[in-house]
Amino acid sequence: MQKRARRHLQQEGVPVAYENGYVTLGPNTIPHLHLFAHKLIVAIHFDQTKQLLTPSAAIFARFKTKEDIAARGLPDELKALLEEPKGLCQGTFDTSDQFQYRTGQSADGNLFQLLARLRRGLMMFGFIVVRRELAPEIDYRDWLGPEQLKSILIDPRFSKRCPSQ
Repeated sequence: MQKRARRHLQQEGVPVAYENGYVTLGPNTIPHLHLFAHKLIVAIHFDQTKQLLTPSAAIFARFKTKEDIAARGLPDELKALLEEPKGLCQGTFDTSDQFQYRTGQSADGNLFQLLARLRRGLMMFGFIVVRRELAPEIDYRDWLGPEQLKSILIDPRFSKRCPSQ
């Protein structure tokens, strides 16, 4: 699998260092990345607000590869809503070179946003609406309730990189 990934990148004109490792995204990894994106936003939300989500909450999260970002970019409007980048630190251990994130929250605290970068190749972004009834203008068809997160691994929508397509 590593050799095939390396050959594919080289054929596409991407310079490939021999010592680099590769991960291919396929039917086994994609649902897990979606689950991780959802869990990441819930964890960062809790860390920032110290609030548990209730069944009236809604979660929307996605992951993008560096190739997705290079091809389509990220909306400047999303970046403008968020605070300065943060990393995780414990004692002298700092993960900023491997993991950074930005968060934002609406004035009333009902909407929480996250944009995270993992290593150099993966970005995750998402939103949490704490109480759906306070934001009825949002179309929640592609959002999940907190109790639905465990279904991501078996939900066919999450077997694709972009579930709503």
